[in-house]
Amino acid sequence: MITYHELREISPEKARELARKVLAKQQGDVSDTARLLSANLPFT
Repeated sequence: MITYHELREISPEKARELARKVLAKQQGDVSDTARLLSANLPFT
């Protein structure tokens, strides 16, 4: 597993895709999305 920040370094396109998916899952809540993505949670 890698963190969002590692993914962003490896593949900015995939990181954007992940951010869009998280944003949609959070029903457009930008604050929650940012918090989740900056929490260094592992993503697969």
